Amino acid sequence: MCDNAVYTLQSSVLILALSAIPGTIVLYTILALICVSFVIYAAHHELPSTRLIRLINVITAVKDILARAKSECLRDHLVIAYEEEDLIRVELSMSNIQTGLLEARDAPWKIFIHKMWTIWHSLDKCERKVREIQKSMLLILEAEHHRKLAENLNESREAVNAVVQSPGHSRRSTQFARNFEPKQDICR
Repeated sequence: MCDNAVYTLQSSVLILALSAIPGTIVLYTILALICVSFVIYAAHHELPSTRLIRLINVITAVKDILARAKSECLRDHLVIAYEEEDLIRVELSMSNIQTGLLEARDAPWKIFIHKMWTIWHSLDKCERKVREIQKSMLLILEAEHHRKLAENLNESREAVNAVVQSPGHSRRSTQFARNFEPKQDICR
C-alpha cells in the first residue's frame, strides 16, 4: 500500500472518529490535546540531546563501515584515512556540543537561546558530515566489490576460453560457449 493511501485511510478514520464525538467543546478539546501531544512529541524528537544520541548511534555504524573498508579496500587507504580523520573531527565537535549542552543548563535565558542556536547549527553540520563520510565509505566498499566481481568474471571467461580453445573439446561445448557469450549487464 502506498504512503498516500495510508495517509488517506488514517485521515478518514480520524475524521470518522471525530464526527462520532458529541458536542463541539469536547471535539475542540480533543483536537487541542492531539495537537499539543504532536507538538510535544516533535519537540522531544528534535531536542539536541536526542539528536546527539541518534548521531552517536550513526557514528558507531559509520565506524563499523570504516573498519570494514580498512580491511577490504587496501587500494583506497589514503581516502579512508582522510575520512577517518574527518570522523574524529566530528567526534570532537560532538564533544564540544555536549559541553555546550552542559553549560547551557544554568545559563541565563538570552545566553541559553544563543547557545542552543549554536548547538543546533553544529548538530546540523555534524549530521551532514557523518552522512557524507558514510556515503563515501559505502561507495568505496561497493567499488571494491565491483572490482572483485569484474576480476572473477574475467577469470571465468579465461577458464571458458581455455576449455573452448583446447584441442580435445567437442562441438557441443563450442556451441554451448557461443550461446553464453559474456554480456556486460544481464539485468538490463
